[in-house]
This record gives sequence, C-alpha cells and structure tokens, in this order.
Amino acid sequence: MKKSIKKFFVIGVISAIIMNQSIMPAMALCKTMYVEKKEISNEQEDTQISEIDDLMEKKCEALIQKDNTKCEDINNELEEKGVETMSISQIIKLTGEVPKLDSDGNTEQNLRAASAATFQTKYSTYTYKNKKYKVMRVYATPNGKTGPLYKTGNSTVKNSKSLEAIAMNLIKITSSSVAGVVNEPIGIVQTVYGFASEISNYLSKTSVVSDIKGSYTWAAAETCVFVYFQSPTISGAWNLKGQYSKASVAVGVSVPTLKVKGKKAIAKVLQKSYNKTVTPQNYNSTQKAFEAYKNGGTYKAIGISKVNITGVEGKKVGTIKLSNPPSPSGI
Repeated sequence: MKKSIKKFFVIGVISAIIMNQSIMPAMALCKTMYVEKKEISNEQEDTQISEIDDLMEKKCEALIQKDNTKCEDINNELEEKGVETMSISQIIKLTGEVPKLDSDGNTEQNLRAASAATFQTKYSTYTYKNKKYKVMRVYATPNGKTGPLYKTGNSTVKNSKSLEAIAMNLIKITSSSVAGVVNEPIGIVQTVYGFASEISNYLSKTSVVSDIKGSYTWAAAETCVFVYFQSPTISGAWNLKGQYSKASVAVGVSVPTLKVKGKKAIAKVLQKSYNKTVTPQNYNSTQKAFEAYKNGGTYKAIGISKVNITGVEGKKVGTIKLSNPPSPSGI
C-alpha cells in the first residue's frame, strides 16, 4: 500500500512538472498576444493621421505638376495606411447627409462633386476618460479636372513706366483668411532684380527697366477633411463634428521680354515657379472635433478664402477663390 501511494505521488509530481512546463510557454504566449493587441493611444492615432495628411498634400502638389504616376503611387501608399476610395453616393449613404436639390428636384450638386473630387475614408478611434469613440474621416481632393477644388488660370501684363529693377515688383502672392488662423499665410514678393538675379551681368539693382512683359500661369488645389463621430443615439449614424480645408498654390512666371535702358533686350526667356501650401491652425484635429461632439456644433478650421496674384508693377494677374465646402456633397 505504501509503495502504491509513493508511486502515485511520484507520478503526480512528474505530471505537475510536465504540465507546468507546458503551461508556462502558453502563458508567455498569451502575454505576448496581449501586448500585440495593446490599444493605440491618441498620440499614435494623431501620428498616423499626420502621415496621411502629408501624403494628401504631396498628392495635390503632384496633381498641380500633372504627375499622374506620382499621384497613383501616393494613392497606393494611402491604401496601405487603411485609406479607402469611395464614390460621393457611398459617402452620402454612409454619413446620412441630405443633399440639396435644384429647382427641378435633381441632385445636380452631387453630380458636380462626383466629377470634381476624389473621396476617401479613414477610420480611427479617440480615447477620452478610458472610453473609446469611433471616428471617421472623409477626405476630398481634386481629381485633376477644373472645378470647385481645382482652379487654374493665366494672364500676361506689361509695364507702363520705367523703374529701377530693385523697385519694380514682378510678382506678389497674398492670401485672405476667413474663420481660423493661418499658420503660414502666403506672402511671396519678388522684384524684377530678385527674379532676374541669374543675369547679374546684364541687370543691377539700379538698372532702369524700360520694357518688360510677364506671363503668369497659376493653379490651386484644395484639400478638405470632414471628421465624423459615431452617433451615440442612432445606430450606424455619423455626426459631422470637424470641418477643415487647406490649399496648395503654384504660380509659374515667364518673362519673354526684358529690356534695360541703354542696353539691348535680353535674348532668352526667364522662368521661375513659386509654390506654397497654406494650412490653418488645428488642421484635421481630432481633439477639436471631439470637443464639438461633446459640446454641440461643428468645429471649423478654414484656412484661406482667396489668393491674390499681382504681376509687373503690381498689376492684377488673378484672384483664386477657394470653395471651403461645408460637407462632401456641398463641393
């Protein structure tokens, strides 16, 4: 009897050791799996959104440069980051937005949005006091066709009087802001001397410019982001709580005619381009949108309402009026 007890005791100890050796790796695996499923913090979410914003900006710049290959490459990168392309009809169905109708009851506005923009979505979460809130972003960017989010133009102006090269403006680009504060407003100013510095042997600061003609080509691409929080009362519904807009502007300047008093006109065409992206403060902020979600209303961080371009002697070249749409279907 004692031998049997001893035998069972030994078997029990061995089994316990074997089980312990089996359980420990399993526990370690569970621990590893738990770490891998660790929730993403607000800071990590913000970093991901910032990376997407950078790609959206680069896509607009590539669009202005008519680099379709680069645009496609960037769209592939966006897709890898969880950004999904959708139609305006899908966006309206998803957000529950009621589109505006024309006098005949047709949704012409939606057709315009569909032909003028590319719509993409990105889902994330926002944590507040240990509670998770679902967030959806709808991005609207121009698709290359002239329309509400993509505007182009050109103009040519000549001088009407003679001035020193350092005193005569060749290009000036300024912006007017609406609601919100612009981080870096457009403030590009270039004189004839600054523009033509590459021909310093022909032109000095005090050279009197007697004849000059400037040709200007410009484009503006507007990016809009609409931030939604899932409705706390209606299942599957989304509430618009953040509205953001920024613009990338490019102006190309060509001077086919330049003559300095006492000298012959230059024999070559001078060319330069000026580029700037204007971003409002708190652009695409989840926190600001969440504050509006908690307090009511919609946070609006609109950058600029228009861009003014003047040329030789400050003569008007063009004014770019930006859309700043209130919603996806409002484009």
